[in-house]
Amino acid sequence: MPSKNYLRFGDSVWRYVFENKVQYINRTQAPQYRRLFAGHHLAAESESLEYDWHLPDLLQPAARYRQLGMENLCATGMTVVHRHP
Repeated sequence: MPSKNYLRFGDSVWRYVFENKVQYINRTQAPQYRRLFAGHHLAAESESLEYDWHLPDLLQPAARYRQLGMENLCATGMTVVHRHP
């Protein structure tokens, strides 16, 4: 099973089947984090991403995630150092 298998599910299925108070899985992706940080006026000093380039062969993402592009779909880890301007 791919490490980002959770991207296969649309929001309605995700809420109905997987979202609960016992287990939380964050489906936020790198571009969403970048927008969130920018919205809080944090400037990135450095950023590095880890990738699993085999994910596209294993994963059929839900429509919500298809526009992310190969680089973001394959990103499995993100480390960012920010500073407040």
